[in-house]
Formats: sequence, C-alpha cells, structure tokens
Amino acid sequence: MASTHDRALKRTVGVITKCDITQDKNQILSLAQNQEKHLNHGWFVVRNRNPEEIENNISSEERQKREREFFECDPWTELPKSRRGVQALKKYLADLLCNRIQEIFPTILETIKHQQMATSTELIELGPARKTTKEKTTYLTAIAQHLHSLASQAIRGRYHGLTNSALKIRKHIREANEAFATKMRVEGHCVEFRNAPIRLADRKRDNHFKDRHDLGEALEKPKNKVGGQAPSTKGPNFRAPNYNTSHFVVDGEPLSYQHLYVFEPCQHFSPEEIRLSDYLQEQSKPIGSNQSAFGANAQIESSIFKNSFAGSGLFTNNTTNGGLFSQPASSATPTPRSNQSKSNDASVGGLFGQASISVTPAKHLGQSQLSSATEPDERSSPIYTWIREEVNSNRGIELQGTLNPDVLPALFHRQIAKWKDLATSHFSKSTKTVGIALKKAIELACKGDDVVAQRIRAQVRQAENAAEASGLLQIRQRVDEITSRHLQTQNPIFEEEIRKARLARFTAALERYRSMTQHPTHQNGDTTDEDTTDEEVVIDLRNVTALFDQIHMSSAQNLEDDIHDILKSYYDLALGHFIEYVNQHVVESYLGDPEGPVLFFNPTYVSELSQQSVEELGAEDADVVAKRKGLQETLERLNRAEEIALKCT
Repeated sequence: MASTHDRALKRTVGVITKCDITQDKNQILSLAQNQEKHLNHGWFVVRNRNPEEIENNISSEERQKREREFFECDPWTELPKSRRGVQALKKYLADLLCNRIQEIFPTILETIKHQQMATSTELIELGPARKTTKEKTTYLTAIAQHLHSLASQAIRGRYHGLTNSALKIRKHIREANEAFATKMRVEGHCVEFRNAPIRLADRKRDNHFKDRHDLGEALEKPKNKVGGQAPSTKGPNFRAPNYNTSHFVVDGEPLSYQHLYVFEPCQHFSPEEIRLSDYLQEQSKPIGSNQSAFGANAQIESSIFKNSFAGSGLFTNNTTNGGLFSQPASSATPTPRSNQSKSNDASVGGLFGQASISVTPAKHLGQSQLSSATEPDERSSPIYTWIREEVNSNRGIELQGTLNPDVLPALFHRQIAKWKDLATSHFSKSTKTVGIALKKAIELACKGDDVVAQRIRAQVRQAENAAEASGLLQIRQRVDEITSRHLQTQNPIFEEEIRKARLARFTAALERYRSMTQHPTHQNGDTTDEDTTDEEVVIDLRNVTALFDQIHMSSAQNLEDDIHDILKSYYDLALGHFIEYVNQHVVESYLGDPEGPVLFFNPTYVSELSQQSVEELGAEDADVVAKRKGLQETLERLNRAEEIALKCT
C-alpha cells in the first residue's frame, strides 16, 4: 500500500505492532533491523493494548510502562532504544516533520502571503463594515457622488471614460429627437398637403425665376409692356392669334383644332369664348335642324370633342340642383366668355352659384400639359375632399363665396389627430433608453454591491414612473390645448408662406395665360421681334378677361386653394412648435430636471434622508456580513501562521 504512493520507499516509516503476541520473534527482529524490507527511514516496534487491557481500560501511562518493560527483555534489546516503543516513534516523526517543514518554509511563507493578499482584496471589495448610521451614510454618499458624476457626463454629452455605449444618453436622445421630428413631418398629418403648381414653358424661364419673388421684379421691367409697343399686341407688325393652327394639349399630346372639326361660326371667337354649354345645347337639337346656337349648318363630332377633353383638366365640371348644366340656351349666337357673368363659376357642392363648364385653350405648351389653378389629381386629392366636406358640413348664414369660420379649425383638428400618439410613443421610447443607461450607471457606482444597487434602482424607478407620467400628461394637455384654442399666430412666417403659395399659383396662371395668348412662332423661338424674349409676359389689354380667367378660375376653386394654403401654412408652424415643445420641454425636462430620475440621487439627496431610510438603504446584506466575518477569521489565521514561519526560518 505504501509503495503505491512512495515507490522508492524513501518517505515511508515502517512500524511493527503486536510484538507481544507474535510467534516468530526472530523474523520480526530481522524485519525491524531493516534487513528484509529496507526502508529509508527504517522500522519501529511498538506494543499496543491487548483485548484484556482494553476491556480493563488501562490508562496511557500504564500502557507505556508495560510497553517499556516488554521491550527491555530479549530479544528486543538487540534493537536500538530509539527504535522501541510508541514514544520513540513519536519523537522520530516529530523530528522528521520539523526537518521537512524547515526545508519548505520559504514556499510555505510565500503561500501564506499570497493567501493573505487574496483575502484582504476580498475584504476590500466588500467594503468597510457598515454597522452605524454614520458609516451607512458615508457609503451611500460615495455612491451618490459617483452616480451623479456619470449621469451628468451622459446628459451633457461628455463621454470621457464612458466606454459603454449605453451610457451615452445625449447621443441616443438626440437621435431619437431627430427621428421623431422626421416622423412627424412625414407621417404627422392624416392626409397630404398639395404644393401650388408652377408651369413654366421651358427651362430658360425656370432658371430665370429661381426665386419666385423675382417674377414680380421681372414684370416691373419696362420691356414687359402692358398694351405697349410689343409687336404681338400693337403696331404695324401686330398679328392676331391664328386659332385654326393652334393646339389643345391632351394627355401630354398636342391636338389640332381640325381634329375637333371646328366649324366656321366658331372661328369668330377665341376658344375660351366658346361655352361648352352652348355646344351641348347644339348637340341636343334634332339632326338636320338649322337652328344652331353657333349659326346655320354647324356640325361638330361631339364624341371626339368630349372624349378628347374628358379628364384632361382643360375645363371644370360641377353639378347644381341635380343637373349637369344649368345654363339655358336662350340666344341664337354665343355670348363671348369675356362678357359672361362670373356668377356661373363652378362651385363646391353647388354652394357658390350655378354650374358651367369652361374650356381653356393652349397654343403650344411643349411637354407641359395645361392645367387649372390646381391640377385634376390635386383637386381630387384627400385634402381637397376634406375641404369640400367641411365646407358643406359647415354651411351657415355666410354669403356665397365666403367661408364659415369653423371650417379651418375643423380641418386643422382632423389633420393633427396623430400627433398625440406619435409624441407619446417617442417620449416612452426615450424614457426606456434613459432607464437602460441609468441601470448601467448604478451598477458601476455600486461597484459590485448588487443588494444596494437594487435598492437604489428601485428608488430611481419610482422617479422614472412619476416623471414619465408627468411627461405624458404634458403631451396630452398640450394637444388638448392646441385643439381647444383659436387658430392664431403672430409669426410673420405664416403670412410669408401664404404669400409664397399665392405667388406660386399666380405664376402658374400667368404661364397658362402666356401659353394661351403668345404667338406660336414667338414661343418656339423663331420670331424676329427684338422687343420680346422667352422670359417676358405680354398682356393684351383688349382681352384682360383671359388673364383674369386663369387667375380666378372660379370662386369655389379659389376658396379651396386659399383654405388649403392657409391651413398648410398654419399647420407647418404649429408642427414645428409642437416638435420643439416635445423635444425641448418634455424630453429635456425628463433629462435635466434636478428632481428627475437622472439627477435626483446625489449627495444632497442622501444627506436629507431620514435615519430609518439610511438604515434601510445602506444596510448590508446578511450574506455579505457572514462572508466578511469568515474572511476576517481566515486572515487572522494566516497572520499567525506567518509569524510561526518567520520564527522557524
């Protein structure tokens, strides 16, 4: 068995027991003399208590006496006295152990010092014992100071030493605020607003009027004459527009008048003077009838005319009193459009007078399709549908062509219906981001004291819940305030934006007028006139009605456009203010409030805690107390062992 652990038998001590009952004492004596089984440390013989002595419970002294008497007899006297008896064995083993210890003392001393260092480090990590209220207050104050420093750095965007990305609160909040602002501008409205159209005949005009304010300045130049010496309006070189060679533009393609079979009586009038109601009146007469609203023997292919212009935006179409047209056929010859009453303009739901259809011509538009003040797809867009719905649902005692003051607030409130949900979602996400950062900061400040970290986190969480509830309430109150107050603003940008929108619509109307009245060769750039350019607009004072018809398509359309532009301008201002309020007031207050969840746990807060609160918050965990006690006892034993080792060296 000994050879299993000591194959060379250099560390084994041989002991022969029960020498008093052996039969072959000579064999035992030979073995004890290290002759049969040689051991480096030799053999010892001992006599233990026999069964009778055990039963009589003899004392240790009596056992030693009987053992000594036994080994003083032959043949045991042949063995050295130092090899006989238990006492000799004990002395040998003690000397052997002492010698061995002396050999390994340097290693033992090094091990003791290493264990002392490890134990002391564990004690330091546990922190000093906090038995008194003062000790607990000191401990909590140190944590509060560290936590407040981390939080202040994080919200100021000073990240020196903050290697953990979660602690960079300002970075994450800034990104969240920017994303919220973008989302509000892209998705904050319930329906899209439309931009007022600008139709420029060519790129030269577009480049010339880069700033729409330049259009007004350009029109004031002397070379842009109104009824002046421009060759297209006056003088020996005056050329009347040739309507027989002009074109309509339908679906982006020019359509020659001969394709419409325009007959002789129509050539006495410009196309804008031909009322579609008169044309349809003519088509309702029996075939072969000579009574024509346009004169005798006039024939037009109605299918070509109607199909060519259906949905093209070249005329407006509304109904009144259940009929498509209400203009009666009362004259044998058409009344020029310039002499017609504007009371026949198209209306919103029949609210602003009788309905008619007016045809708007174009001489040449290149790749640009002529449109009304608002293009057909815009006029049928959801925002214009909303406008017409509110105008109709709020009809009151207002005069025709005027607006009920309840329309704009109702439209505005419908348009901002998503603001509350978007803002509360943004704020809630921001608070969660801050909560993750605070949790990490508390862990760092407590330095492994998970129990105290959990207690502080619980208090911070209470502050987070209170601050979040307050922020959500502020958002709801703000939205309620916006929806309950009058639409008012003193911001000059509001009027400026409306002016820009109206100027844009005016520019589009002016371009339509120019395209309608300018000589084709001039627009194609082939004219030899030196007084006009492609950037000029010449107004024929003899036919100002054509320009007026482009600017004032109808009372209903103008009113719709005005409502749209006013609503859009006010919405844009209110949207900017709301985004700033949420980001700068609600979110920023959550971050920077000294009483808020980010900054409230500071040394001042700890100093104001009651004694009971300090005891509860700063008390050590029972497991920590037990661990500290065990480490202290281990350290004391190691210190004593070190003293012994130093004495033995």
